[in-house]
Amino acid sequence: MEKFGQILFSIQGFPEKASNQKKQIFDKYYDQIFGEQNFDLSKSAEYVKRYFEIKKEYDLLNNSESSDQKIFYILYIDSKLNANIIDKINILENVIKSYNHIVKGKTISDTRKLLYANFKERLEEEIREYLNKK
Repeated sequence: MEKFGQILFSIQGFPEKASNQKKQIFDKYYDQIFGEQNFDLSKSAEYVKRYFEIKKEYDLLNNSESSDQKIFYILYIDSKLNANIIDKINILENVIKSYNHIVKGKTISDTRKLLYANFKERLEEEIREYLNKK
């Protein structure tokens, strides 16, 4: 159920919070995530299936390592961009590589980058650029 809550939270636009605030999913964010206006029970199986499709594609790629957080971001990108999974993965991976965020004088790890709101903003810029090229 925790993973499903994270999937829903990501699809609803909060992939940066899906992992680092997962304890809050069934507490602070419960009504927001599972409320009638945001949650369509009939799409539950589709969302879970999509999670595993993305995970499978990541696992097939030799140059990219999957993580739940990356998959949550691809689920988020799904609502923004009509492209194949590989293109979405490439966009995300390019933003991860190019995003430089320094905390207390140290560059943060790729995993930590995904937790920052301004990382998500940078990703949205990249999505807009991708759409403008099409």
